[in-house]
Amino acid sequence: MLTTQQKATLKAFIQADPTLGPEAVAQNYYLMATQLNAQASPAFTVWKSSVTVAAVGNAMLGSDVANLTTANTGRPQTYSLFAGGFFTPTNLDMQAGFSWNYPTYVSERSIRANLLNQ
Repeated sequence: MLTTQQKATLKAFIQADPTLGPEAVAQNYYLMATQLNAQASPAFTVWKSSVTVAAVGNAMLGSDVANLTTANTGRPQTYSLFAGGFFTPTNLDMQAGFSWNYPTYVSERSIRANLLNQ
């Protein structure tokens, strides 16, 4: 559900858009929804402003964690220890920390998806 501020922002965006504005007047909501849900070009990522350590942990697959070396297990432990209970995915250093390049570490996709604002 959108907040009052989000609704006002969306309404202002629609009214200012040369394509969507006339459709709003005509109450062509289906076309507006189709255009607003279209794939962005260029593509972009929207990050959550804050994610709990527990949410990231719940996104990990146990089988992938079991395959980590001791050194690689220490990285997420250190992050969670100093994060104060929350990760800040908008922080570029934090994003880099979750950009692991382990071919066997499939959980990276699920962890990163949990950090996204989906």
